[in-house]
Amino acid sequence: MEHVAEVPEGEATGATAMLYRDIRAVTGCGMVNLIYRHLAAEPGHLEWAWGAVRPLFVSGEISLTRAALVETLELPAARPLPASAFRLVGVDGDAIRAIAAVLDHYNRGNSGNLFAIGALLHAIEAGRGGRGADLPAESPAEPEPLPPILPLDAMTPDVADLVLALSAPVATADNPLIPSLYRHLALWPGFLALGAARVLPMHEAGMVEELAATLHHRADAAAETMARKLSAQGGLPVNCDRSAITRLLRSFTTGPVPTMVVIGLVLRRMLPV
Repeated sequence: MEHVAEVPEGEATGATAMLYRDIRAVTGCGMVNLIYRHLAAEPGHLEWAWGAVRPLFVSGEISLTRAALVETLELPAARPLPASAFRLVGVDGDAIRAIAAVLDHYNRGNSGNLFAIGALLHAIEAGRGGRGADLPAESPAEPEPLPPILPLDAMTPDVADLVLALSAPVATADNPLIPSLYRHLALWPGFLALGAARVLPMHEAGMVEELAATLHHRADAAAETMARKLSAQGGLPVNCDRSAITRLLRSFTTGPVPTMVVIGLVLRRMLPV
């Protein structure tokens, strides 16, 4: 499985690094989600997209809407695992707290982007674009950064195989991605193994996909309303094909993003903190 093209946070320089800092600060996430790292791989795309959706985050509209939506999502009832189960796979209290922080940041980022990218998609389909990035001189303070994402080739063979197995139900033939959350959780292989034991059977039963489809349907209606508030000025970035960018954004909002929201919430409920 190949990675989608991206500019990793550790390799971002110049304007891209500045945009990454602003994204982390405004979204309150200690990392930059894959959709933005992917957009950064094409000149002008990240500046355009983030400039369009940034006001939705700054206004607090996305925060309020995502909180209400997540509360109504009927996840399977499941109690947290006891701390002893984590200790048996080498995950101590400090690791549990670090894993909780990673999951909280991803759940915030993925659920927010479900609306933001969905709104941008609706704006494009309505014949409108976004405006270019117009960042303030100073961004809000950034949250505490998360540990660096573990590259696939830096994992042991067993951990890499598990990451790929978890990624397979999320990826599609047109979008063969490896979710960043799994690459982050690979820092704690014991937890990843426990998570796989809970998540993979849910995929096999179609539960994750059903919940993700419900989440996408509900979020899409809210995103369409948000799209009317995006600036109609500026249009698409230079050398950007309307149909291509529409396919790209839809490939995230209709599959990987809502799916990873569901999975992130399920994994978070496993933790005893």
